[in-house]
Amino acid sequence: MSYNRNAVPDREGQVKFAQTRVTTVEKFYGFICDTLGSVIRKSARLRDKGDMFAYHVKEYADAEQLNNTTKISLLHFAENFSAVQDFRDTEIQRLEARVLKPLVKYGELCKNMKSNIRGNLTAWEREKKQIRQLEKVQVKQPANSPQVAQSDLEKASKETSIYGEQLISDIDLFERSKLADLKSVLREFVQIEMLFHSKSLEYLSKCYEAVQHIDSEADMDQFRNALLEASGLARSFTQTGSSSYTTTGTGTGYSSTLGGGTLSSSSFPSSQFSRQRARPRSMMYDDAYDEEDSYDDDDTDS
Repeated sequence: MSYNRNAVPDREGQVKFAQTRVTTVEKFYGFICDTLGSVIRKSARLRDKGDMFAYHVKEYADAEQLNNTTKISLLHFAENFSAVQDFRDTEIQRLEARVLKPLVKYGELCKNMKSNIRGNLTAWEREKKQIRQLEKVQVKQPANSPQVAQSDLEKASKETSIYGEQLISDIDLFERSKLADLKSVLREFVQIEMLFHSKSLEYLSKCYEAVQHIDSEADMDQFRNALLEASGLARSFTQTGSSSYTTTGTGTGYSSTLGGGTLSSSSFPSSQFSRQRARPRSMMYDDAYDEEDSYDDDDTDS
């Protein structure tokens, strides 16, 4: 039986090419998944801290009895800042479902591809062994090569050919899926981030507007009136007419409305700020907590 010696290095090149492609994807998709998982976990912690911040601002507004414009503005600020954290929570859930999970599956896909490559490599090694055995027989008996050796070689060559064709088909499908998923995942990532930041900007603008409605002078007038009244000076100053701190009420310029709506502490349930959310922990290979994530001196609340 005659055989093509060039077929052996061609198959070797095929296997090495497939190994390189799969190893590269496994390595860098793993890095991307680990880093993206870290980003999602940090965003979850930022969301929780944002909820806590809004809750404390709202608590302070509820406790404030003198600075009325500050009180109303802080309630609006807390409400809108809490809404930003709701958008952040949606961002986190979408990143995990639409970006991280489609990439995580490549951990298993790469393992399967490497298994297929090993099967191809094993078949190729068997063929090379049969070729070497046949060459030895042909050297010893050039005129009459044993039919058994030729039959074994034909069997090994056929098996290698089948594995080779399957490998070409598998690596082609793998590459096509990888490109399609990468494009889809990155597009989703950008859209999710753009939507989050656009909605956040809208509600952060409302936070800024709420702060701008704080009337420092009106609140100071209210504070001074309360201070004089607590000191027993307001009545005597009123009788002598020697002081301007005789005004009663809430002070000029105060309004309990902001942006066309009225907000009271009773319309702002504290349960909105006490929600507990699970932190996403998906990783490509395992749930090992990276060193960077484990160091957060602000995580432990007393």
